[in-house]
Amino acid sequence: MEYSKSDESKLTIYVCLGSSCHLKGAYKVVEKLKESLTDPRVELRGSLCMGNCSEGVNVRVGDICVGNISLSNVESLIEKIKESLNVINGSKESR
Repeated sequence: MEYSKSDESKLTIYVCLGSSCHLKGAYKVVEKLKESLTDPRVELRGSLCMGNCSEGVNVRVGDICVGNISLSNVESLIEKIKESLNVINGSKESR
């Protein structure tokens, strides 16, 4: 999974905190992301409604929006984010 980034040194992750996502557990997803993604290149931000309420909790990583994130599958997203960070690191080292 590759993410486009405006700043190649940072990866910004937005978690929808709109009412539908909030009711589906957005706060718990945020907490899990905060404890798992301690890399200084990751910037975690809250977002208002992403317009995909039926698929919430929604998380946007770079320009990619991922829906149906919950505590039961957030680890998979975290692993993909970490892989993406390794790719970013690898591309910087080859320059």
